[in-house]
Amino acid sequence: MPLRRIQYRCPVQVELNLIEYVSIVNDMKATCQEDISYYVKVTLPLGSNDSTIAICSLISYRSQDAAILVEWFEAQRLLGVNKIVTYTQELNSDALRVLDYYESIGLAYVIREFDMPEKAKLPRFLGEQNARQWTDKEVVSLDCNARLLGFKYVMMCDKDEFVVPNFTTFGFSLRKALDQMFDIKTAGVQLNPKVHVTTWTPANRSSTLFINKYLNSTTSISDRHKYIYMPQRTVVGSTTIHSFTACKDYKRYTAISTILDFHHYRSCANSFVKYQSVLNREKKNKYYRISWKKTWEIYVQISNSMPKVE
Repeated sequence: MPLRRIQYRCPVQVELNLIEYVSIVNDMKATCQEDISYYVKVTLPLGSNDSTIAICSLISYRSQDAAILVEWFEAQRLLGVNKIVTYTQELNSDALRVLDYYESIGLAYVIREFDMPEKAKLPRFLGEQNARQWTDKEVVSLDCNARLLGFKYVMMCDKDEFVVPNFTTFGFSLRKALDQMFDIKTAGVQLNPKVHVTTWTPANRSSTLFINKYLNSTTSISDRHKYIYMPQRTVVGSTTIHSFTACKDYKRYTAISTILDFHHYRSCANSFVKYQSVLNREKKNKYYRISWKKTWEIYVQISNSMPKVE
């Protein structure tokens, strides 16, 4: 389609931190311009030697619920995430204030009004997620990869998704779980979600927290899987929302739920028909109930300290 996503890289013969501006030309014989307006400022990767876990959280759209956004950020902070990169497109003012707060305490890094070319000619339908919008999100996945090269682990994770360690073994330390999963040959792991369908009746109607209302989920399914990877073991430019390519001599595999679980909260979709046998278990009273209910009860304990959205 028009405007395909692509990422280029080139070798640089000097220390990266000595380069302040960069320009792209199509004439190798051209003389460098002295006018600074012909250049863009170089953005160095986030992270340092003690930076461990980062999340690429893609794009925050217009109607993102501010209260749910607070819950999501607090959950990531409790699990030990160091940095969250996100982008905004026409985001509502309440949700923007939430992002402002988490940026002020150093947890979030926000690229505001992330824009794409030829909007009039190639319209984006945010609700329907048309092909153009999907490609735009893939551009974000490449940008995240470049910005987060300084971290040991990077997760692709939307704001309705949670990567949760086995609390019996690792407590609330996501880092401990990842350190066990990633041996010297592992580049990344695929996360198959357990889906919490929010258009069904909540299992816990009395809870004030969204994530504590929908305690029931499917077993792990391959629909809309995500992944965690180590940037230094991943081919540059290979990251997409749902895949990546490991460098030579490194491997990838699917995470097992005894170490790490991936939970996705979303409304029912027509595409779920192919998982009908799993979804129908609710009607037979054999529907899978997640074993980490106590986790959300602990989230309730920290809810009083969450920033209030006025």
